[in-house]
Amino acid sequence: MRFFKISCVLIAIIFLCISGCSKENEKNQDELNQKALQLLKQNNPKDALKIIRTAVKKVEDEYGNNHPKLIASLEIAGLVHQALGDYQNAESIYQRALTLIKHANGPDSPEAAKILNTLGGLYYSQNRYLDAAKTFRQSLSIAQNLFPDNDPRLNTLRKNIKTCEDLLNSDVPASAQASAEKPALSGPIQDLVPDQIKRSMISQLAQQKIFISDLSPRMPVSMDDKGMVFPYHGLKKDKTGNSQEILLLFAAIRNPDKPAALIFQQCRLISYRSYINTMEQGGLAQFKKALMEVFADLYPKSV
Repeated sequence: MRFFKISCVLIAIIFLCISGCSKENEKNQDELNQKALQLLKQNNPKDALKIIRTAVKKVEDEYGNNHPKLIASLEIAGLVHQALGDYQNAESIYQRALTLIKHANGPDSPEAAKILNTLGGLYYSQNRYLDAAKTFRQSLSIAQNLFPDNDPRLNTLRKNIKTCEDLLNSDVPASAQASAEKPALSGPIQDLVPDQIKRSMISQLAQQKIFISDLSPRMPVSMDDKGMVFPYHGLKKDKTGNSQEILLLFAAIRNPDKPAALIFQQCRLISYRSYINTMEQGGLAQFKKALMEVFADLYPKSV
């Protein structure tokens, strides 16, 4: 299987800090939200926090503390706090967003299912598997009334519930689990690969009569200080319309001049079944070893 190479530098955007954040206050909420997300994608949660706080305050000042317009900014604020390891504040913010969603859209809305899934992921990252399983079940109970039974979103939630239950039923003590590498949750995970890179890759594959659709991110894999690999689940379709589950791997290295930025270098397509088999055999640690072999020129083993 050949490598499909892409070269794309994530250009760091330099923002000037003005006293009182006057320039930021001139931006609308959507602009601030997008800017915070971009900083988060660039692995810069500290600056993202400043921006998203401005967005939240702007909406609160204009519409009050309980307006539905706050929901989008609160979800991003939760992600930022989670990225900073501030789990207590992240949980509080997600809960606040959930309350607003229930009032604005109803307790059984797609938005409620989405934020519950996000909250379940937060609990999982803290090894709170009981809380995570319970929250994923709440999300599933809503989603299964909104989508067909074979919808991938339902399958994702079921897999996440099973992952939590398996850890709860494990003979390994919780204290040992906390320090061990645990299985990665299925998506939805935050989409961190720039759209232009994904579009370029899909276009290159289409030229080779390989048609990819329905890409959804899986948990990124840190290659220590060398870079990151971003797996994406998707469907490969042939001319007859038959489809096969695949995993598209976007490999990036650290920018030596700007360690917080990444340079996307290669992409490879593998079968989704091979990914599942690897995870079943040895979990994330085994998958990481496999990635080091797949991208040996990008992530050479230490001598």
